[in-house]
Amino acid sequence: MHATDPVAWRLWGQEAIDEARREGKLLFVSSGNFSCYWCHVMQRENYLNPRIAALINHNFIPVLIDSELQPALDAQFMEFLNRALGYAGWPLQVFLTPDGYPLAGTVYAPPAEFEPMLLELAGEWKKDSKDLAARAQQAAAAHRQPLPPASDVLEKEADETSTAAFISQALAASDGEAGGFGKQSKFPATPQLQALLFAYSRTREAPLGNFLILTLDHMASGGLRDHLGGGFFRYTTDRNWQEPHFEKMLYDNAQLAILYLQAAQIFERPEYGQIGQETLDFMLRELSGPEGGMMSSLAAVGESMREGEYYLWNRSELEALLTPAEFRALNLAWDLENAPQRKGAHLPRDTQSAQQVAAALGVNPNVVKQLLQQARKKLLDARNARVLPHDGKQLAGLNGLALAALAQGTQLPNGKTYRRAGQHLRDYLVQTLWDGKQLHRLHTWKPGQSAEGTLEDYALTAKGLLAWSHVNHSEEDSRLAGRLIGEAWHRFYDEKTGWRLEQRPLLPIESAVAALPDGALPSASATLLSASLEWARTTQDNGLRKRTLAALNSGRLLVNDNPFDYASYAADLVQAQNY
Repeated sequence: MHATDPVAWRLWGQEAIDEARREGKLLFVSSGNFSCYWCHVMQRENYLNPRIAALINHNFIPVLIDSELQPALDAQFMEFLNRALGYAGWPLQVFLTPDGYPLAGTVYAPPAEFEPMLLELAGEWKKDSKDLAARAQQAAAAHRQPLPPASDVLEKEADETSTAAFISQALAASDGEAGGFGKQSKFPATPQLQALLFAYSRTREAPLGNFLILTLDHMASGGLRDHLGGGFFRYTTDRNWQEPHFEKMLYDNAQLAILYLQAAQIFERPEYGQIGQETLDFMLRELSGPEGGMMSSLAAVGESMREGEYYLWNRSELEALLTPAEFRALNLAWDLENAPQRKGAHLPRDTQSAQQVAAALGVNPNVVKQLLQQARKKLLDARNARVLPHDGKQLAGLNGLALAALAQGTQLPNGKTYRRAGQHLRDYLVQTLWDGKQLHRLHTWKPGQSAEGTLEDYALTAKGLLAWSHVNHSEEDSRLAGRLIGEAWHRFYDEKTGWRLEQRPLLPIESAVAALPDGALPSASATLLSASLEWARTTQDNGLRKRTLAALNSGRLLVNDNPFDYASYAADLVQAQNY
């Protein structure tokens, strides 16, 4: 996407670091991803601006990274920005000293803010680079914390204490009117919802159940969900789940498919099962990649770079595609007269059932159902003819998560569809990304290049293979999951410093921590601990069990200080206590 930028982007690697050291310049590292709307805006406003590009090229060594190819580096920069600014997000820009320590950073900024920032930082660095470099190194050192000694015995009722604290903090942060968390923009926060659903399945506490139903209903009925093609967008800009940013991410949809399918059973709500099934169908239809895996995301912008254009319809388009009867039925089902618009265009959302539309029209409900089915097929066919760029990366961890979702889908009435798709996806992970010695994050993203797997890849792939081994009763898949678990402990954990996301970091920043928090994805360390407990129980491996309990105890301080951000750990503690 950035190939024609006037910014002289370098690839991340030792060569760029060496160049910065030779020339005594700051590294300017920009991280984002293909589906990030504001990354496109940042490029259009700043990186395609010849004056700003010249300023960057003259004063810095500019490096562009894909956050999905360099998740560990991106996570370190996110942490730095959160400490420095109190917030973070994509696109993120971090300025590193030639020795590799973060000095300053920003997220999206319009040219009127970004250009003066570049000028000021370049001037300060030329004036006193030694002092600034020393400050950056001291600030990084201040955040290094060795792991405290940890027992391999859990405290009595540690699971109940952590679960209660997590539920309390989650409900305190919840939106009692619209569901979800916070009262501004709304992200699904699926790891937290998954942990709450797990807790509710054990406690059956009414306030918790009511909040989950409220949230699941609002996410499904509003603009977060694609009512025409299935699947969910990344987030909405409002608290009521109405106005989405139109990226569609594999990680969101795989997690939400699992969440709705499990909620359908726990709450005995068949409509949740239908939503989960539609989400799986979307994944198979639109995210299946040419190599056998699933692609990581679909962009928010189409051919003309207008956000959401792929999903929006104006009235004249609908009337031209549909018969008068089909349009009348759809007009009522979508409540077009009162639906919010984006520059005269509508985002489909079902507000009236076929029975309600039939009553309003005075016709048989079966007739309305047929009209709506015909209308949806025509619109989907027309939408499929539109162009929507996709991010073709087929990443190990995200595909492991998708495999777990397909394993859940095999329990549906038409489970054979998901069983076939799951076996195909399993083969991609096992035969393409696993080479017998290590797991690759993806096969090839450029000719002759392959990315090493991260902790996230090993953990999510192991968890997905364990789930799939229960579906196909495969000892081979179970054993491979165990092999991945062992490799992950060897590659990414140190009893003295904790978890790290990547195997061979290039920066001197201490990135190991006692516990990794949940984000848009479940915590990689918590996922591996969960898989380890399951594998230890299966194989009666008491050594792995003790090591897992010690790692859980090492992270307890972080978990106890902010249980909401470490929701997956609450579920791990329950799993460990019930070993």
